[in-house]
Amino acid sequence: MFFIIRLAYISMKSRDLKRRTVLKIAAGIGGVLSLGSTSAGAQSNEIEIEDWNDLDAIRENLNGDYVLVNDLDEATAGYDEHVVNPPAGFDPIGNEENPFTGTFDGNRREISGLQIDVPSDDQVGLFAHIRRGAVTDVTLSEVDVTGGSSVGGLVGFNTAPGTEEGPHGITNVDVSGSVSGTNRVGGIVGLSRTSAEITDSTAACEVIADGNSVGGLIGAHNGDIISESAATGSVDGEFNTGGFVGVNFDNINNCHATGDVEGETTGGFAGGNDSGAEITRSYATGDVTSNGRAGGFAGGNAGGTITESFAAGSVSGGENTGGFVSRNGNEFAEEDGFRAEITDCYAVGEVTGDERVGGFVGHNFFGDVEQSYAAGNVSGNESVGGFAGVNRDGSTANNVFWDATTAESSDGGIALSTAEMQGASATEEMGGFAFGNTWQTVVEDESINGATSDADGYPILSRLASEPQLNAQGISNEGPPAPGDGGQAPVALSLEAPGTVQPGGTVTVTAELTNRDVPEPTSGSIELTTVPEPLSLPSDSENPVFLGFAGNALPAVGESVTQQFEINVAQEAAVEQDLTLEAEAVVQNDTDEFNTTTTQTVTITDQQAPVERFDTNGEPGIQGDEVLDAISEFNEGGDVEATDVLDVISAFNENSG
Repeated sequence: MFFIIRLAYISMKSRDLKRRTVLKIAAGIGGVLSLGSTSAGAQSNEIEIEDWNDLDAIRENLNGDYVLVNDLDEATAGYDEHVVNPPAGFDPIGNEENPFTGTFDGNRREISGLQIDVPSDDQVGLFAHIRRGAVTDVTLSEVDVTGGSSVGGLVGFNTAPGTEEGPHGITNVDVSGSVSGTNRVGGIVGLSRTSAEITDSTAACEVIADGNSVGGLIGAHNGDIISESAATGSVDGEFNTGGFVGVNFDNINNCHATGDVEGETTGGFAGGNDSGAEITRSYATGDVTSNGRAGGFAGGNAGGTITESFAAGSVSGGENTGGFVSRNGNEFAEEDGFRAEITDCYAVGEVTGDERVGGFVGHNFFGDVEQSYAAGNVSGNESVGGFAGVNRDGSTANNVFWDATTAESSDGGIALSTAEMQGASATEEMGGFAFGNTWQTVVEDESINGATSDADGYPILSRLASEPQLNAQGISNEGPPAPGDGGQAPVALSLEAPGTVQPGGTVTVTAELTNRDVPEPTSGSIELTTVPEPLSLPSDSENPVFLGFAGNALPAVGESVTQQFEINVAQEAAVEQDLTLEAEAVVQNDTDEFNTTTTQTVTITDQQAPVERFDTNGEPGIQGDEVLDAISEFNEGGDVEATDVLDVISAFNENSG
């Protein structure tokens, strides 16, 4: 097992000094980690952002490393000067000629009330343009951002060309409020290109645009990979409008969208999935409305691949309307060598359209669909099918099924009764599905990832969370108690540390993680924060702020793992203050995530801790500060010999009975 740790501790900070030191350390099991010693690892200087004046001053040094040390809101110094008084609101940081190239550590702080109103400007957001930079661990709430093209609540244009190492991209960023523009508009990012990754981020924005490429989290994505992220707000656009991404040119993995979507060429998750693009293990549950092409998951899949994903919202469109995708395939993408492929996916929402209307795909046009099904009611005027409205010659539909009660016929796909598709019967009737691996049945009163279903249901995807899939079918399930609900949490975490430490001393901490009830864990971490300052720490790809488990060394159910490390408190640390260790443990398996938190407090004091009594096999002993007096008395003032201490202890213990 291998742990990676990044810890930070501020020994003393002057009010006029806006820099801190962060140490980045790695060690294996049983290793001793040192905090506060420059020899322990690399260190970086970060410029502190305390108010809106400091935030605005970033534009004066676009290559700096910054850390947010306070929440910023309307009452924070500089808000009127930089946000309210300027007619256009806050001036976005950087531009295409002079982009932000540094790092911004939000320190889990919040920036509230950002206002920007520049409808004629392109590249608009808190940052206009980020190039090979990084933004981590920050929340932007109540944003009100309006621009032209490439508009996002956090950044208008994010790119990282030629990036090989070092921090870059967006990690653990949450944005809420409203964002509007014309083209390439998203809740967090307008446009991303070239290795500009997004991870563990959420957009809860109302996104409105009257142009192309409009998404709940990002407008247009061509920036390597987006993973473990979500969009929960409504989206209203024109062409290529999606609940999560307007148009995807690259990779998206383990993401979801829950907001309603309206536009042309519209999808609950993606407006368009372009040639060579990939979407994996993602889902959409919002309703989709369009006068043109509409898909519960994707407005169009030109020549990309979509695997292990589902759509659950209702879909209302015109031509080419599908419960999962409006049109799958494109003759031009086919000519360029890109084949549209959809594998192991499903749709359960109601579908209404004009022509070429299908429970899964409206028009399968030079595309392939395999191991997938549709279960929503379908209605339309022309070319209406339970699985596909039109399955064009040159397209394939292998091992695909549709519920025969939802439509009269289908151009492709195998019709089954509801009873044949639900419960245990699915394993016999739905040939080609990898049950027990990719798929699992939903059977009344049987366990699903530790929970119990209250009814038979259609098959669900094993590697996606079960709750949203069951909710989409109107099935409730009673699972194991979550942390804090009064029951036993599936994961337990404890920290052990001494009660006091002196400046210049060392705190030895033991962390123990217990897996109480997480079957077949696949990943896990312990994230540790020290307080006071910083209240929290950022993560990046090289030096994450957590103790991470590597390989298959995770604890099985009923087992524990421990890690011991040391924190060296600087000599100049202020006394009579508490050093609080905050830790959060997260353990995941293929379908769910479980977490728990704990804290431990150590008081920094100038009083020496009492000396421990000698261990004399459980017999009474003497205090260490009594030794010299005892030796002197024992020798009657004579010289102290090497064996005197043992003789004194022995004599003292005999006299003590």
